[in-house]
Amino acid sequence: MNIGIGIRIGGQARVAPNLVVNGDFNVDVSSWTAGGGASIARSTAIFTDGGMLVTANGGNNSFATQTVSGLTVGREYTVSCRAYTPSSNSAANNRATIGIEPFGFTLAGTDAQPDRDQIQTISITFTATGATQDIYCSVVASDFSAWGTAGNVAHFDNVSLR
Repeated sequence: MNIGIGIRIGGQARVAPNLVVNGDFNVDVSSWTAGGGASIARSTAIFTDGGMLVTANGGNNSFATQTVSGLTVGREYTVSCRAYTPSSNSAANNRATIGIEPFGFTLAGTDAQPDRDQIQTISITFTATGATQDIYCSVVASDFSAWGTAGNVAHFDNVSLR
């Protein structure tokens, strides 16, 4: 299930192409890079067709990232995904979070999953300032005050940028 933004071309509604490569994780986590000492892996524990599991290292880099290209400067885009945070995380405020750069890990450039033990869609709408954009799938404190506690996890699926 990919979430898309509709566009009208010639009177017919069309879904804008997803600029994220391998956002469904049906086979593996290729095209994604673990940040710092965090680990990433494909998992079917939450998303039966496959999702990405990000495990925090307790340092300052607990994320998976991908650089997306082909953006038009000044155009509005939305990055979104389905996310899941288990209540078994030792830090109650550690959440599945998506972020975009160059906006940084701030409330303006990030969205955290509000509830644990539920699959939820999280998203950010932004205006492109360049032709490329870095997307981050992270384990972060829900108030963005700290990176995820070592061993805490977040699950992601259907990451898209349209």
